[in-house]
Amino acid sequence: MSIKTLIFLNIYTKNVLKEWDLFTIHHEPVSSLVLMKRAAESLAKEVMKLIPDDRNVVVLCGNGNNGGDGLYIAQILRDHFYHVEVWYFPVSSPSEENKYYFERIQKIEEISITTIDPLHNLPPLPASTFMIDAIMGYGFKGPWRNGWEKIIRDINLLPNTKIAIDLPSGMNDDEIQNNVSIIAEHTLTIEAPKKCFFYPENIQKTGKWSIVPIGLHPDFSKLNPSPVVYIENNLVSSMIKPRSSFDNKWSFGHVALFAGSDEFPGAALMTAKACIRSGAGLTTCFTSTFTGQCLIPFAPEVMFRRWDWSIDDKNVVFSPAFSVLAVGPGTGFSKAKENILFHLLKNYPSLPKVIDADALNMMATSDIDFSKLCQNAVLTPHTKEFDRLFGAHSDMLQREETALQKAKEWHCIIIIKGHYTRIFTPEGKMYINSTGNPGMAKGGSGDVLTGMIAALLAQKYSPEEAAVVGTFIHGLAGDFAADKNGQISMLPTDIIDNIGLVYNTLKP
Repeated sequence: MSIKTLIFLNIYTKNVLKEWDLFTIHHEPVSSLVLMKRAAESLAKEVMKLIPDDRNVVVLCGNGNNGGDGLYIAQILRDHFYHVEVWYFPVSSPSEENKYYFERIQKIEEISITTIDPLHNLPPLPASTFMIDAIMGYGFKGPWRNGWEKIIRDINLLPNTKIAIDLPSGMNDDEIQNNVSIIAEHTLTIEAPKKCFFYPENIQKTGKWSIVPIGLHPDFSKLNPSPVVYIENNLVSSMIKPRSSFDNKWSFGHVALFAGSDEFPGAALMTAKACIRSGAGLTTCFTSTFTGQCLIPFAPEVMFRRWDWSIDDKNVVFSPAFSVLAVGPGTGFSKAKENILFHLLKNYPSLPKVIDADALNMMATSDIDFSKLCQNAVLTPHTKEFDRLFGAHSDMLQREETALQKAKEWHCIIIIKGHYTRIFTPEGKMYINSTGNPGMAKGGSGDVLTGMIAALLAQKYSPEEAAVVGTFIHGLAGDFAADKNGQISMLPTDIIDNIGLVYNTLKP
């Protein structure tokens, strides 16, 4: 599997994207008309890769700047001998740039123009014709009015292949759930992905999306870092710490892993093996005798310490040689275990730590206030564990708001696992991960991530770095596993087996 090479990607709001356009216009300098022409030329190149040259094309153009892009794309396609027609959608007042390119295209005899009336049916269209959606851009503010919603629904009923320019019309960051939007097979997004792409409500609407650079001024992104960052291989490669020839096992830390039980031994096994596979110098697993017996043949490199969760609180002590604490996978939960978790976190406040699974569930049901005990911690809940811990949420937007607030209040990193896994920092930054696939939706995948992040913390990555690097490598190892075994058949242990391959790919 090849890794998609991307530039470092900030994800901006629509207001900041407008500022980026203006910054380019003023600092290059370049006129808005020339910038639109440049965008259309870049987009048209990608459109032509998707449409065979023997197919007819209809370009759906609104009367804003997104529609202006579409009008010029139509002209370029005509120049490349495509049979092109334009459907014009007078949704709002036209922009000056749109007026300019509309007047130009009216003079091209080979391109027919049909103005769409929201109160009438769409013109007939052969199913083989490709549709390019340039009705509305990121500035759309819903809902659709004056009958346009019905037109969008009618377009979606057509069997034609649809290619969206920048984002499907009707989609925006402000109203994730409520808007009707074009459902596209492909989305060619300008310069950077849009935040609205990363929500389950929109995942089927964008189709396969790709980024089309149009030459916006590079200094803008340097001067205006976004609090929302898309994790890709260049970012992670830049974070990987090279090893020195004189390093030894103590250079890479000692993880104290509290995991597993007689009922759930596999969680400890997978967490421990992922930890050593991800570079921890030493790993000691505190677990039940039965789990320890299973661990020895599965991962003989891991040291085993028999652990009785009913032990008296005063004896919750372990060697100062440990540099990282990881707790929760497969432990089960009870009041006695809850008390021990409290004392572990209280007695070692400065120790970097990963808190996962049953540890999170114990925190969620406890009358103990754990919020002051999570400094230097990385919390790794999936959505159900997150909601148990912080209350019910109706969608990911609400979870993001809560996660940003709690990461700041608790002084910790919070990872919400799932498709497009999100990472939240106390400073208000949100990372969105680019790797992973549905084949990883099996019990044990989260345990593997816990072991990987613990290993990175042991190697002196900051909690933020460990979360970013660990999440990306975990997902990419899962992608490699899916390539080999298929999404249906792949196992969490296959993720562990591919960690080394990912590291070889991301060599600093």
